[in-house]
Amino acid sequence: MRGKKTNMKIAFKVWIMALATAGALGLTSGCASDGSRRSTGEYIDDTAIRTKLKAALVNDPEIKSDTFKTDVDRGNVVFTGFVRSEHERNKVESTAKGIKGVKAVENHLTVSDGATPNAITR
Repeated sequence: MRGKKTNMKIAFKVWIMALATAGALGLTSGCASDGSRRSTGEYIDDTAIRTKLKAALVNDPEIKSDTFKTDVDRGNVVFTGFVRSEHERNKVESTAKGIKGVKAVENHLTVSDGATPNAITR
């Protein structure tokens, strides 16, 4: 139970930092998008998606989320890195598809043969 509380605390801290960052960007960049860069609203939406997704992945005992990277851009989720099995690869993708606001998922996860590093640098 203690591990779950720790994960929830981490997810909450990530959420607070994301909101603070989004607020700061809103003050400096305005709300308009030029098509190549995300608007403030898109950035906030992506941050919310990323936070919900990371919380779901961290709280799933079948997923080791420190071995892959998660990027979100305009609701499109991209995973890169390594997983332990095809089941885990599919579970990561289905978890992402279950998050409200996700438009598409690109799953570039590779099933590890055990020779890859345990965690990736973000």
